[in-house]
This record gives sequence, structure tokens and C-alpha cells, in this order.
Amino acid sequence: MEKLRDVVSKGIAIDIYFAEEALFLDEFIGANATSINDASFGQFFGSHQNLLGRELILATNRVFEHGNGRYSLRSIPGALKILEGNTGSIEIQNRTALIDYLVGKEIGTFEELDCHSDAQLTEQFVEHFRSRLPNVDDAHELSPAIGKLKTVRDKRLAHHESVESDVSAATYAEIQQLLEIAKEFLSIMGSAYLSTAYQFDDGDFPLTSDARRSTTCLYRLLQQAGIEVDR
Repeated sequence: MEKLRDVVSKGIAIDIYFAEEALFLDEFIGANATSINDASFGQFFGSHQNLLGRELILATNRVFEHGNGRYSLRSIPGALKILEGNTGSIEIQNRTALIDYLVGKEIGTFEELDCHSDAQLTEQFVEHFRSRLPNVDDAHELSPAIGKLKTVRDKRLAHHESVESDVSAATYAEIQQLLEIAKEFLSIMGSAYLSTAYQFDDGDFPLTSDARRSTTCLYRLLQQAGIEVDR
């Protein structure tokens, strides 16, 4: 269980936070580019957007990284691998939360699933969430976005390759969709297995609220500098 907690809390949760923080800041700067440029701060914030874009790509890739089996990863596939390999020993801390989730995904009725052992429920969860994850080799609607992110990371960030054609990046909308899948995974892992509330009953996701704080600080800073910006 400690290995699973490490992967989720020190890997997936942190990378979701980094990705959303970078996304919010990048979107805010882009939306207010005219005012920032008019105030002669374009070069400074342009450089920061480049760094934010790198962090966004790297963090999102890390969350969905499958790896090659030689080493464990702090990613969703890594967490699923731990669950799958330890179904007989991992105890579900909140069976109701997991059963409610599976019922919502139309995997069975509450009465049916409640008769299953912890191992059986974990197997069903792993099977379901594996089907939710995009992979560069499958037909998932977000697989092209994952492919673009991986290509940009490999050819532009990890290794600056000389390629003939431009490497296109995933859109903000696609990245947001990917992060919503990751947040769904984090939420159910926290409530069902780790006794950690990553999402409140009202739907609020505290990590997302925390990730917005930097953007709020930047908004206040620019306002104090006399630059008219929109939230």
C-alpha cells in the first residue's frame, strides 16, 4: 500500500498540480498578451510562456507514461500495474466509494458488486480504467493528443532532433480533457484506497484551486503595476 501511496501522492497528484498551474498561467498570459505587450513586458512573459509550455508537456506526459517495464513509474499506468499485481493483498479502505464509482460506470448494480471480494472489485476497476486511458497505439479519441505530447517531449525537449516537418502540439482543450481523466483517477484512488480526499463531495478539487493561486497572484501583481488585465 505504501508503494501505491507513493505513486499516487508523490507522482500523479504532484504532476496534475504542476500541469494545471502551468496551463492556467499560460492561458492567462496569452489572454492578456495585448496589455502585457503594450506595457513593454512582452519579452519577459513570452520567455515564461516557453517555460510553462515545457512544464505542461512534461508533467502531462508523466501522468500517462506507460514505460517499458524495466522500472516502475509514478504514473496512472504505474498505479494500475501495482493494483493488478497485488489484488490479493491490497485492502479497499472505502468499498462504498469504489462500488458507487463502478455503478456509475454501468459495470453492475450496487447489490451485485457488493457481493464481490476486494480483489474482484480491484480487478474490475483496473480493467475499466485501463479502457479509459489513451495510448498512442489505440483508437481512443485522445490518443492523437497523447501522441503529439510524447512526440514534442521526445523530439523537442528531451532530445532536440533535426526533423523535416513541424511537430504540432496538443491543444489546451485536449490537455484539459486528459487532466480531467487523471483527476477522476486520483479522486477514486484517494477515496477508495488511500483514505485521502482529493475531491470533495461538492465536486471541488482542492489541487485545482491550489494550482490557480499563482494565476491569481499574477493578476494582482499586474493590477498593482497599473496594467489592465482580465481574469
